[in-house]
Amino acid sequence: VGFCGIAPKDSGLESFKMGDDEIVLIVPPEHPFFKRDKIVLSEIVREPLIFREQTSGTRRNLETLLEKSGVDSAQLKPRMVLNTSQAVVSAVESGIGIAFVSNLAIKKSLALGLVKTVAVEGMKLKRDFFCVFRRERIVSRLLDDFINFVRTLSV
Repeated sequence: VGFCGIAPKDSGLESFKMGDDEIVLIVPPEHPFFKRDKIVLSEIVREPLIFREQTSGTRRNLETLLEKSGVDSAQLKPRMVLNTSQAVVSAVESGIGIAFVSNLAIKKSLALGLVKTVAVEGMKLKRDFFCVFRRERIVSRLLDDFINFVRTLSV
């Protein structure tokens, strides 16, 4: 059983949507955007961006959503590429750059004032979350009960 931000295309996997999420832009307190509530998309191109790795669901969703908003993601040159959302958030907290991350990954950092979300005018970056599993590999009733429990929590 796994959870991811993109429905798998593998025919051996079964999945269902279990919720959704918003990808938000975060900045550290010393960044000029910190004093603002909203920016325009063109301002991001000049910024030191921190990205997840190419295979990350967050990154792939972000690139798709940006392209739908008219931004060629190839224009965005990452200052740093990291393997986990928490590493990205930590890099932003350290002032290395700004990043798009799941709003679920920043609750503590927001509460502590280590980062701030800044809206991007005209963009709503939403994505779905999926529960993924191999039906033929469910070998215990406990695992089947867990998957059914997750289904009951689904949106």
